[in-house]
Amino acid sequence: MTTWWVSKEDLVDEQLAVIDLPVDQSHLIIGPPGSGKTNLLLLRANFLYLGPQPSLEIIVFTRSLRDFLAAGAHIYDFPMEKLRTFRGWQTDLLRRYDIEHHEPPDETFAEGRHRLNRIIREEVIGRLGLRGIYDALLVDESHDYSPDEVEAFRTLSRNLYAVADSRQKIYATPDCMAALKASVDKVVTLKKHFRVAPVICRVADEIGRRMGSYEPIEPNSNYDSVKYPPSIEVIRADTVEEQLQGVLERLDLQIKAYPEDLVGVLCPTNDIADRAWKVLLDSPFAGVSIRQGSGERGFFGPDARVCVITIHSAKGLEFRAVHLVAADQIYPNLQLNLAYTAITRAKTALAIYHAGSLPGFLDAALRNELPPKRLPSLSELFGRRQKGGR
Repeated sequence: MTTWWVSKEDLVDEQLAVIDLPVDQSHLIIGPPGSGKTNLLLLRANFLYLGPQPSLEIIVFTRSLRDFLAAGAHIYDFPMEKLRTFRGWQTDLLRRYDIEHHEPPDETFAEGRHRLNRIIREEVIGRLGLRGIYDALLVDESHDYSPDEVEAFRTLSRNLYAVADSRQKIYATPDCMAALKASVDKVVTLKKHFRVAPVICRVADEIGRRMGSYEPIEPNSNYDSVKYPPSIEVIRADTVEEQLQGVLERLDLQIKAYPEDLVGVLCPTNDIADRAWKVLLDSPFAGVSIRQGSGERGFFGPDARVCVITIHSAKGLEFRAVHLVAADQIYPNLQLNLAYTAITRAKTALAIYHAGSLPGFLDAALRNELPPKRLPSLSELFGRRQKGGR
């Protein structure tokens, strides 16, 4: 995949400066999609591991992101077991100190993460009095943690290195950006980004400006539109299955056009992702498709070309082309952030499918990037659904 940097020539000056930040300080790196935050996290981890701080852990939020990063991180020197999911890090920490905990039946993911963090704060930090047991903790997607979780990271590590973009916060936890900034010695803001095509940036910017204080990302795009001409489509179909047939029609060309990149089929729920996976398994693309999440675990190996995944599980990932299925069913809770995150997973091509009406903000964001609709005729104003009389 073309995701990973392989030499220092791949980096610009502001990225090189991040890698060389003082090792005895804590840092928060803020930047837009495509600015290289996660790549920098891995490089920083290798820098510390090869240098004075080999006792470190790299913490990512989801298993899908962990698997995605592992596909590229094998080029580095740090052992892969240092790349952990947040839940895996929590349970391993309690196991290391022989602290028993029992998972209640029917516990949700949100309930589990907060239960484990409470035990860590009470037992590891409180009763055992442990501080600074890691040289460093490196935390990706740190905007999705709670202030209490950030406090635990900071207490248990001598140095904290976190990367964040609050516009991609997609979990209903209290905002932690103030806690992150208070936990570090320096905040570094990246401006330039290279992954997302300008036309997709403009759609994201139209969504982002509804979030409050927002700095547009399109002016700082360094995307190569000559090498990869971008495109946006909006496809309406009555059922999810009909939408998925539209995905299949486009996949053949995209797989040929982007031989080194993944194509993402993003879905708002696991149920819809399962239906998409079933369609892919019955298609000519079954042998090159993987399903991430919902108990399935496809690997981001060299033969993987299509990934079926929910928007939540896709956080932190990137795809040359994104097919956003059932966009009219994106959860109302954190709807702006979910749509922003889904759209900015796409580098070059974005296809949005829907049956019902798109959320108003998304429809408005897409409008300026699509051919203008013709004005309706006078007779159409009286309702096409009533054609033929009452």
